[in-house]
Amino acid sequence: MKVRVFIRFGAISVIAMLAFAAACGRVPADGTDAPETPDAPTGRIADGESVSTDEMKAARQLHPMIVLSDGRVLAVGGRGVGVAEGFAGVNAKVDLYDPATGLWTPTGPLAKERQDPILFELPDGTVIAAGGMATNFEFPATTEIYDPTTGQWSPGPEMNSPRETPAAVQLADGRIFVSGGLHDRDLVTVATSEIYDPATGTWTETAPMAEARQKHVATLLADGRVLITTRRPLHQERRNIRPRNRLVVIGRGHGAGPHAPHRRPARRR
Repeated sequence: MKVRVFIRFGAISVIAMLAFAAACGRVPADGTDAPETPDAPTGRIADGESVSTDEMKAARQLHPMIVLSDGRVLAVGGRGVGVAEGFAGVNAKVDLYDPATGLWTPTGPLAKERQDPILFELPDGTVIAAGGMATNFEFPATTEIYDPTTGQWSPGPEMNSPRETPAAVQLADGRIFVSGGLHDRDLVTVATSEIYDPATGTWTETAPMAEARQKHVATLLADGRVLITTRRPLHQERRNIRPRNRLVVIGRGHGAGPHAPHRRPARRR
């Protein structure tokens, strides 16, 4: 009698433990091992342990990435392995990451190599890459449009000013606001701003900032205005001047302003 009670109690304990584990999502009720499921937003296992995924097909840094409307991730250009051994050159390679498979696959390359271009998905599902810096300190004002259905890039409309490390933000109506950035191989920083309208396929200059900036941040406010924060011309950073904590609020993109580059002062010899 005692043996029977012990067996029954043991069976009940095992069933209870399996049910508890199944409720926690670690072990199914049938007792078989279940694979751990990554948390989608962070790419981490539910218990906080980091996991590895597939490597990108091209080594890169200083590259933009964007999540497409279908959930895939597009990595564009950047600085990687160049034509000379050991030289980290700018590349035109583009990779796509599919979270459903956990794999990176190469897709159509850019026509022009770029590091630090701006990258946005447009309302029709295509992607625009604009500006950045190319090989040999070339600053292209050209843009390219990527079609995810074909995996190919096509030429887009030129910006009014070349820009690397500008601030950019997508407005509520789908237009792209861009301001500041490095302008040319002399590392001139500009204060100009412009807006890309995907409905017309054109760039239009708008009001410039009060001072030239690069590596700054543009944030879209709830009322449609754009908030510009921190950073300043490159020559000030090299002199270890602290970033100004000024905030600049720019209107909704109406009006136009003059081209106002900020040039570095001549060095004293």
